[in-house]
Amino acid sequence: RVFELCDEIDRRKIKFRWDVRAHVNTMTPELLKRMKQAGCDRIHYGVECGNDRMLKVIKKNATVGKIKEVVGQPKAVGMEVLCYFIIGQQTETASDVNDSLNLARALDPNYVHFTIFCPYPGTEIYTQGLESGVIKDDVWRRFSENPGDGFELPVWEENFTRQQLREMLVNCYKSFYLRPRYIARNLLRIRRFGELKRKVRAGLSVVGMTANQKLYDHNDMLQRTRQIVPMASYDLHS
Repeated sequence: RVFELCDEIDRRKIKFRWDVRAHVNTMTPELLKRMKQAGCDRIHYGVECGNDRMLKVIKKNATVGKIKEVVGQPKAVGMEVLCYFIIGQQTETASDVNDSLNLARALDPNYVHFTIFCPYPGTEIYTQGLESGVIKDDVWRRFSENPGDGFELPVWEENFTRQQLREMLVNCYKSFYLRPRYIARNLLRIRRFGELKRKVRAGLSVVGMTANQKLYDHNDMLQRTRQIVPMASYDLHS
């Protein structure tokens, strides 16, 4: 289907840049080349965890070996890579979180997005959390009955408190984006003054992150994410 889509883009002579979210098990070098020819300039991979044990726990159907094999391929054809990682998942330890950070640095994608695991209503893990006591209260039900300001999304407080998760999240962002090698490489790629301003804002956004900020303030997190990870050219959100 993706090959057919790329063929149709070319047939109609549509010239635009686009990006895609994909699973490492579905990508091949041939497919990446064809997508690049049709205008795809960035691929997003949900890596999620940094070791095989945690990948099995969350039923990711992938291995660290496969992730390492695939994630570097887009760069070879001139595409950017964005990787997603989730910390604070079921049974996860501090060592597991450190493995995720180390894998992110080893993969060295153009951008990384770290987030804290949030169990959503109606999911198996949310039900398990309520039954086991990891989630102390059915916050989603209370919110549906009385929505209002001040609501905090639930997190999985099995091995870490909410505050500890915040501290680890900030550490992950700073440890990845404030590496001298990463900063130097991105500065050398700057070709326009506007791009320089955006990267400076992104850097200051990371430097200014603290664990005391409200973790799930939607507007603040959206603004910070947009500063760090540039949006695709077709994105029309205000």
